[in-house]
Amino acid sequence: MISLKIIPLDGAPREEQFRSEQIRIGRSPENDLTIHDQSVSRVHAGIEHKGGTFVIADLGSRNGVVVNGVRIQSPTKIGPDDEIRLGDVTLRLVTPGPDVTLAEPFSARWIRPCSPMRRRES
Repeated sequence: MISLKIIPLDGAPREEQFRSEQIRIGRSPENDLTIHDQSVSRVHAGIEHKGGTFVIADLGSRNGVVVNGVRIQSPTKIGPDDEIRLGDVTLRLVTPGPDVTLAEPFSARWIRPCSPMRRRES
């Protein structure tokens, strides 16, 4: 699964989640993630999740893909701390939090009955 936070130059940030392990990003509606910004190419970039690693690649965009201030020249590993720029739009990889599993099954023996509430007299 791939989750991204999209932060446009002007507008509200949003998060998108994709069940696929590979997505295509760009201005065209045929992409998995469509970004309506003229600084983003029709087909701008692709992200792949494989073996616990996320990789971004420029798919021939006009303005390039910039990771942490450096324009990438080849597929590049990315993580949640990386700032990804597609034109004027910033992306951040969002990783899910750890799964929460109870160490022991819940037991009713830990529940104590509540005492009845008493009304206050005024």
